[in-house]
Amino acid sequence: MADFSFEYIGEEPAPEIFDYNLKSEWLDLTSKEERFNHQDKNISSGGTECTGPPINADVMCEKFTKEEQTIEAKIDWNDNSEVIVLTR
Repeated sequence: MADFSFEYIGEEPAPEIFDYNLKSEWLDLTSKEERFNHQDKNISSGGTECTGPPINADVMCEKFTKEEQTIEAKIDWNDNSEVIVLTR
């Protein structure tokens, strides 16, 4: 299981809608038209389960828990885009 949260920390008002893509050796997850889902907070949370290696047949599910694994998070909002590399 992989849990994740996005928190808007900008100085301008948070966007009403945003898109994201999470990508690594074991995951390629895209979500469109997301909204912040925590009441009165600019936080959106979600999760996914590893049911098998969807991208690389040589990578097993347990690999994503290793320290060297990174995930690229691309977030799009209001004609803006940001890519963040996440590490454990």
